[in-house]
Amino acid sequence: MPYLVYASHSAAHDRSRREAEARGCDMVTTVYWWPVIEGPDDAAVIVTDASDPPRSGGKAPVDTAPDWHAAMQSEQAALADATAR
Repeated sequence: MPYLVYASHSAAHDRSRREAEARGCDMVTTVYWWPVIEGPDDAAVIVTDASDPPRSGGKAPVDTAPDWHAAMQSEQAALADATAR
């Protein structure tokens, strides 16, 4: 999965907003294109779709999630597994 990693929540939300504009959204009913996953210490990540690359310019996606996001995903998977039993 491609990731856009940001040092601040506001920077990630701004990128998602710019992406919505670049895709021609009306900026009323659709203001953000991607969900922003907020992490610790104001860090944030956007998970993009490899088959539909960003159109808004800016930093390019990377292939590796930040450590805190990977840990969060592992915890969620363990919880889902435990509740499925």
